[in-house]
Amino acid sequence: MAEQFAVDGQVGAEKLDELLVLGHENQHLDYKKYWDLSKAGVKHRLDLVMAVAAFSNTKLGGYIVVGVDGNGSTSHDEPIIDVAQFDEADIAQIVRSYVSGLPALTVKNHEVEGRPISIIYVAPSADRLPVIFLKDGELQPGNPKAGVKFRRGQVYVRKGTRCVPAEHADWSEVLSRNNDSVRTEARGPLNDVLRRLLAAAGDTDAGSVADLPVAVDFDQDLDIFTEAVGAVRPSQYGELRRLLRRRVRSAAWDVKTPWEIEDVSSVVDRLLVIGAFGIREESDDLVDAVIDGLTYLYRMPINERAGERGGAMVWRTIGAGVAALGGVAVREDAWSVVRRLALPAKFCPVPEEHGEPEYMSWMRHAVTMAARAEVLGYTSNGNVLPGGLVRFARQTASRVAALSADVRNAPEVLSSEFEPSDQDRILDSICRFDYLWCVLAYMADSSSDIHQTMPGFAAFYQQRTVPIVIELVNDLEMRNLLSPGASESEWAGAIRDLDDVASRQAMQINWGHWKAAAFPPVERFVAENTTP
Repeated sequence: MAEQFAVDGQVGAEKLDELLVLGHENQHLDYKKYWDLSKAGVKHRLDLVMAVAAFSNTKLGGYIVVGVDGNGSTSHDEPIIDVAQFDEADIAQIVRSYVSGLPALTVKNHEVEGRPISIIYVAPSADRLPVIFLKDGELQPGNPKAGVKFRRGQVYVRKGTRCVPAEHADWSEVLSRNNDSVRTEARGPLNDVLRRLLAAAGDTDAGSVADLPVAVDFDQDLDIFTEAVGAVRPSQYGELRRLLRRRVRSAAWDVKTPWEIEDVSSVVDRLLVIGAFGIREESDDLVDAVIDGLTYLYRMPINERAGERGGAMVWRTIGAGVAALGGVAVREDAWSVVRRLALPAKFCPVPEEHGEPEYMSWMRHAVTMAARAEVLGYTSNGNVLPGGLVRFARQTASRVAALSADVRNAPEVLSSEFEPSDQDRILDSICRFDYLWCVLAYMADSSSDIHQTMPGFAAFYQQRTVPIVIELVNDLEMRNLLSPGASESEWAGAIRDLDDVASRQAMQINWGHWKAAAFPPVERFVAENTTP
């Protein structure tokens, strides 16, 4: 089963709210009412070690939230945790004293309803090898008869909501990351040769570049593929587009095993690399070829009549990828690209199986279908986790380096509204794309009221998104590029109505606040271009 929320390593206030709103434990999330990690709290220390070891050996890792009950609510009937005990270095030292391996973790302490809560994110083991217990986890050191939590030599994994010893069937997943590493190392000499060829191509004079073949292969490791795409010259774009089309049409996906999407997701990642390259190089032909490729893959479950749930993982993967690519377009001020990503002309509106137009944007379709298949996360009261696709888009941008290459090592513009750890220009741009596709989809069919929108951006600090709304109302050229021919009254009405939808969505999250129209430029634009 796919992960139900984005296991992205974030530990800020927005992530805490997401984890609490989920309201139930799963393979990647563990709630703990109280832990005493002092030397006297041996049982809790052993529970910590066992949980960290299990998450380290589990694909994607996981989160431990300490200070809440099994529903994600603050534990008012339990003692208050001592945040001094939840120091990242101290916790790492406790774990290392019991295990062999390289568990990697991040810790951040918060306060909710006046009570301290700690988030511990445990990443998959840093060296890709299993984390193994070095010694028995004795409840009374030196007295095994008092009880043992785990045994020397055991490997633990996370199954459902439990941390358990690995069984035969678990070893494939436990060793999968190491197997990937071995394959990567085996390709190392070939990758070195490819890098030298790419460097040589970069030194070749422009007159002879057209004679060089495109050194791009969709089976290359993603980092080598990214370098190879970056070395493609404008005279080779046509060949790259033809290569792209051939690989897209050979992507393997079977309606009988709809959740097995490894080949599709691999192709999607590489399309995103080419798309980011095309946006930065201002190549509309490359960008359009990528959009055509993504829509071809998106159609596969529809063409195969896979049903609402059958194509959910394909749709979620592509929807998250499009949002991450939209973030690149936002950062590059590529507004016509934003429009084409939000509403691909060859595909939107997205038809339902009976052939009637339903969703003006495939983004809305992706959110809906992923939610119905329960792969966007559900809150404790049965509602879809707000902002789920935005979170998966942020995860995609972390995995596919080309989607964040322009931000790396760039200085952040600090704001008094954020803690330094909450500064995230990539997430900001994804939230802004999310706003733009919502407003464009609404304008494409305002008669449907809220049906065409699903404002995931409202699940995050409004300061992440409001700047794009202010820019939108202040920039006529931007509006014309996003929606040629749209009137000011259409824009104002869409902004006003989307505000209402977003404010209701935001109420599902703890801070529950969204109101772009409260900012003077937006308020003025709406007032001047709508009738009371």
